[in-house]
Amino acid sequence: MIPVLAASAVFYLTGKSGKKYESQASLYINLPTNEGLSITNEGFKQHEIAAYIQDLILHTESSKSMEYVALSILKDYLEGKNALLNASETSFPWTDSAAVTDRIEYLFAANEMMDVRRELDATMTIFLRDQGLTTQSIRNLYHLYRQGSSNYLRLKTSSGDPFISAYVGELVIESMFRLNKGINRDKIEADTRLFEKLVAEAKLELDVKVAKLEDYKIENSVINLPEHTKAIVNQIVEIEIQRAQLIELAASKEQGIAELREKIGLNEELPLDLNSNERYIELRNRIREFSSQRNNENQIRRDFTLAEIEDTRIEIQELMEEYVEDVPIDIRKARQELTQHYLNYQVDLEMTKEMIPLVQAELDRINEYAKTFAPLESNIGTYEREIYTAQETYLILVNKLNLAKTVAQGTGVNELVVIDSPSVPLLPVPSKRKILILMSAVLTFIIIVFLIAAIEYLDSGVWSARDFEHIFKAEPYATLPNLGEADKTNDESLFHYLNVLFVQQVKSVAIKIDSFAESNEKEVVLISSLDGEGKKALAQSLQQEMNYLGYNTAVYSYNQFEEKETLVPFSMAGEEPRITIHVLPAASIITSWQKWLRTENIFLWMYHAGRAPLPSDPKVLEALEGMNAITILNKVSIDYLEDSGVHVTKNRSFARVWVKRILNLQFKAKNLEVSK
Repeated sequence: MIPVLAASAVFYLTGKSGKKYESQASLYINLPTNEGLSITNEGFKQHEIAAYIQDLILHTESSKSMEYVALSILKDYLEGKNALLNASETSFPWTDSAAVTDRIEYLFAANEMMDVRRELDATMTIFLRDQGLTTQSIRNLYHLYRQGSSNYLRLKTSSGDPFISAYVGELVIESMFRLNKGINRDKIEADTRLFEKLVAEAKLELDVKVAKLEDYKIENSVINLPEHTKAIVNQIVEIEIQRAQLIELAASKEQGIAELREKIGLNEELPLDLNSNERYIELRNRIREFSSQRNNENQIRRDFTLAEIEDTRIEIQELMEEYVEDVPIDIRKARQELTQHYLNYQVDLEMTKEMIPLVQAELDRINEYAKTFAPLESNIGTYEREIYTAQETYLILVNKLNLAKTVAQGTGVNELVVIDSPSVPLLPVPSKRKILILMSAVLTFIIIVFLIAAIEYLDSGVWSARDFEHIFKAEPYATLPNLGEADKTNDESLFHYLNVLFVQQVKSVAIKIDSFAESNEKEVVLISSLDGEGKKALAQSLQQEMNYLGYNTAVYSYNQFEEKETLVPFSMAGEEPRITIHVLPAASIITSWQKWLRTENIFLWMYHAGRAPLPSDPKVLEALEGMNAITILNKVSIDYLEDSGVHVTKNRSFARVWVKRILNLQFKAKNLEVSK
């Protein structure tokens, strides 16, 4: 019944929802994932893309965006572009709608929200609220979400009017464009300010490095170090060439002297003592003095040649010619010309050998001087590399600044593109009413079954013979039905059946007592753990059945003070009772029942179905073990009688049957007669 009521409630509630029309649109946001497309040379990472799209969605759902949609609807209404508002002459609060339109355009241009402290803004706010255009109501019209992990956004707008769903979708997209443009503009402005600061710092650093290089050159007198170094290198090359020429000349003169000696036929040196001539010594010392002066010069001579000693050489040549005339010559062995050449070669060889050390000393001095430029070139190279790096940084930042200014004038680096525009839906969204009704009934049924199973599982009471056997590890001898349930059902046949069942169970107990009654007189002790277990009612019924069996039966009841009371006298006058039934107080209250254990009595232990076991229950059963004892489960509910193997004919609903099967794990209970 309850699942049917739940399904009916869902049917009633969903009947007022009406039809829904859904308009869909797709958008793409172009985020620079490549460094080359980014102003800052840093592409968007996946988590940054997710954060940006999430921020855009939250901005779109903000109150500012919803207010933009509401004001756009109001502005279009005042301009006659829609008829969505139900404004009558009495509800329309403005005499001049142009002032409202101007105010809305100003708010859009300034990207501001309404200020309720202004009378016009407060009036617009109240009017939009009365028309149902609140922030929450507009937010409920659409759903914006990201498609997977892509850069695509999906917009769904739903309304009872297909035109309204498409119209609201377009306004939401316009709001998204405004928000995305504002986000880009703020970001680009921040980048522009950052680049302007970095460009100024880079320019200052470049100027400092250039000034530092110039100061270093002036300090070390190397304004044009490359040209200066080039001149030194050229001079070293020229001196090296002259040195090589002198060495080659000396070798050629020695070769010429050897050949002339062979031609003239001189086996020994000519008797020419040039060192004894004062004039020759004077000229030779002049050359040596010149060499000594050249070695002491502090400045580099770029054009080092032998022109400066040419005059000295001519004088020596003339002196040699004079000596040749005085040398005795053997006309038979050599000619005068050969002798003249021989002497000239000797003079040239002597002069060449004197010049070679001079040239070598000049070369060493220039090389030593050139070494002082190596540290200068290294430091200057370092300065120049730093200047080059500063120039590159400066140019990159200038380009980034120009790019940021260009982007700021355009659409922005993160462009939002509409792939599918909102369209007017032709058919309503398929209703889920039938599914909701069915699901409500099924879920209600499942919840009820779960609650019943939970109650059954958590309930520690002993309701059936199965529970009794599971808890006490003993099977009750008799199971007495609860006759009070039959009275409540007003089912006479069921009451008659249960009454017959009750009598049969009591009769089986009487027969069991009769099997124990070996002597003429027998005492029957009826005990229970608690009062109210039904001992007196059972004693009265049992007396009647024992009388049918031919036993005079007396029933006595005891209170907690062990005072004896005749409950039901025996029926046969003049005869002593053969069976005496003693109804004792609750075993949990007094312990006097234990004295009956020392006698050969018959014990009946009653347990009221439905109550939880007491700590005294196992103790009583343990004390009765090995004695003439009969356990009786009293007042068992009709639904639990089947556990005792008793067939009960009763009309049960389909749900009740299956709940019982689930609880008892009996899916093939053939004895149940189901009546839907």
